[in-house]
Amino acid sequence: MRRAAAVCALILLGVACNNSTTAIPTPSVATSARTVPPVGQAMDVVVGSAPTGGPANAMTVRIIDPHGFVVAKAAFTAPPAPHVPDCDSVLQPPVRVGAGAAFYADSKGVVRRLDRSGTVSEVATFKLTSGQQFLSFAVSPDGKHLMASVITVPAKGGQWTEDMERADAGGAAVVLSHGTFATALPTPLVITGWDSGGPTATQNSVICTRESLISREYTGSALVHVGPDGRPLDRIGGSDCVPMDELPDGTVLCRIGLNDCQSLNVRTSSGTTLWRRVPGCGFFEPRLSPDAQAVGVNANFSIIYSRNVSKPASFAREESPNYALVGWAAPGIMLAVRQNGELGFASALNPLTFTPLGVNIGGQCIGCVPTGLTLAGLIPPA
Repeated sequence: MRRAAAVCALILLGVACNNSTTAIPTPSVATSARTVPPVGQAMDVVVGSAPTGGPANAMTVRIIDPHGFVVAKAAFTAPPAPHVPDCDSVLQPPVRVGAGAAFYADSKGVVRRLDRSGTVSEVATFKLTSGQQFLSFAVSPDGKHLMASVITVPAKGGQWTEDMERADAGGAAVVLSHGTFATALPTPLVITGWDSGGPTATQNSVICTRESLISREYTGSALVHVGPDGRPLDRIGGSDCVPMDELPDGTVLCRIGLNDCQSLNVRTSSGTTLWRRVPGCGFFEPRLSPDAQAVGVNANFSIIYSRNVSKPASFAREESPNYALVGWAAPGIMLAVRQNGELGFASALNPLTFTPLGVNIGGQCIGCVPTGLTLAGLIPPA
């Protein structure tokens, strides 16, 4: 789950300059020099990014306050992308949010917790035995429980396997189920988050492809809750909902069937449609606002569709910087990235009012959201 239901602390994941795990609180003495307006009512954001040019899998998770200050960060080595012949691996974010903190998984499957003070603590281990494993994990809203899917790429001619695992914070991981697939590329159950109904996962998930995806986090044909035995339960959003995003309360952004590439349907967990738009095909990485009243999409340029405003707001303007939407920092406030890697806040009503945060993820990404960049979630005030 990427976002909390209210405006919160931003957690940013970015490339690091080393492979060690360190927590670095940012001094607050320079705060008076910054001009970034506060977002909402004193909340923080959690973001992750992997810019080009750094050591392989070296990442940094950052907690950014509403004024744009990095109040805590930690460097770590993220799980690598498994090698699958003639295919590009699709990875889930190695950073999640729960209980007012960032949780991040390293290349060994160790999950650590970073809080706003910069304190790092080890929470659980979903043991990874090689670089040929896909790890996706989720954290319960109270931070006490974790669920993970571990998919292992076989040697040539072997069978794929998947373990669904669960752990309590501070305890050992337990394998709930172990499944095997044929030698062909599987479409497994992949953990995506944790909403008010429990851990969630996508069924029939794409984990490796050479094609463009509408969403790289919700790649399956259905979003379901996962039971204590690691098996799928109820379908979220209705029987025809193909998920693209979800909020902690279970509100889900759907397209209608796998062949639908043009509609945005905001639904309750049970499948009732709240509102919809039909922007047409060609958009990617759609993001549902924390209050479920707007959806931001990326296409040739970035567009925001609002429930109560018939005309969408656009980032398009001749000779203007090309922005891509990363996610929502608050209702009405987007986190955006410029083509030069600079992060900032933008108003949903006037997207061209870009306010830099003083954080640059590096690299060029014209008209796209960098693959290694994710808004992991929002942290409510204490």
